[in-house]
Amino acid sequence: MIIVVSVFLFFAALMAALVGFSLVVPGTALDGLGTLNPSGYAALHSIGRLAGVLLLALGAGCGAAGVGLLRGRRWAWYFALGVFLTNGLGDLVQIGLGRVAQGITGVAISLGFVWILVRGKSLP
Repeated sequence: MIIVVSVFLFFAALMAALVGFSLVVPGTALDGLGTLNPSGYAALHSIGRLAGVLLLALGAGCGAAGVGLLRGRRWAWYFALGVFLTNGLGDLVQIGLGRVAQGITGVAISLGFVWILVRGKSLP
């Protein structure tokens, strides 16, 4: 099951890197990614290039954690756990803001990954 978590982290790394790059280097074909989540992209865009740099760092971390999990590295397990718990907390905030369906879906997905990490026969 750790492979599933790693694949998701690789996907998250790719998405964070693409959006981060589009914020750091505006005016490319990647600007169209904003149509996938217009309000989220607008919020990130309002922060500016700093948001892009942070997303690039998150992408690098998720990619490294995906590799680390496949190699059985303890730090990668903690990193992944932190990412999914943080994401779940953000989804709880979404529920509080009235985006109930989106928030519940996000919480369920985050908890699923946390469950895989905690209950799986993986690390630590």
